[in-house]
Amino acid sequence: SDPLHQDLKIVSQADVWYIGFNTTMPPFDDPNVRRAFAYATNKEAIADIAFKKMVLPANGILPPGLPAYNPQLEGLDYDPQRAIDEVVESVYGDVSELSDITLTVTGPETGEMLAAMYQEVLGVEIEVQVVSWGAFLQALDDQELQMFSLGWIADYPDPQNFLDMLFHSASAYNHGAYSNPELDEIVEQARVEQDIDQRMALYQQAEQLLVQDAPWIPLYHSGGYYLVKPHVQGLEISAQETMNLHEVTIE
Repeated sequence: SDPLHQDLKIVSQADVWYIGFNTTMPPFDDPNVRRAFAYATNKEAIADIAFKKMVLPANGILPPGLPAYNPQLEGLDYDPQRAIDEVVESVYGDVSELSDITLTVTGPETGEMLAAMYQEVLGVEIEVQVVSWGAFLQALDDQELQMFSLGWIADYPDPQNFLDMLFHSASAYNHGAYSNPELDEIVEQARVEQDIDQRMALYQQAEQLLVQDAPWIPLYHSGGYYLVKPHVQGLEISAQETMNLHEVTIE
């Protein structure tokens, strides 16, 4: 076995990689269709096959290690039957009635894998469009992408940076044009809530609402890989890769 293996420390990063929907464009204007795609997404397979188990499948939006991270969150797990049921319950009623779907990506790898998954589970044909990073960012800003693959890395370790900044209807970073008055109300309340526990409870409520309404399918959180010698004691590496060296001793 590798002599360095016992020195390996894996730290979950403060990020989330996801599929985003434009919630104003058919067929993703219907939450049932968005949920259908979430149930048709095998996150474990993506983590195992595309990333050789080096990422953590995401249940929700907030990464582990971030305040308000909720291990009890009820995510939308891979469930092919529920996926079909959600399409039937949607205004479209059947997969054959769904409009054309284009998944825009900047690299083809996961895009092709996802398209194959949706073809297999839902029987829906998806066009994977690979564009340059510049064109991708421009189209995101213009809210032109129907379905896209992207990641978000925390600017600062607070749930506001994810749940408010990315989903509030007035936010410039809301690339899927998602608009939900209930969500807006919860995150606006959290902005001014002085009590830390209540504030975190509000964000957990917001995240649960978002996971069920599915403007995104959270896919995975990435891991940071560090080699730490056994004689280095007390080293804690945060999800944002900061280290508090005051605490460290060398044995």
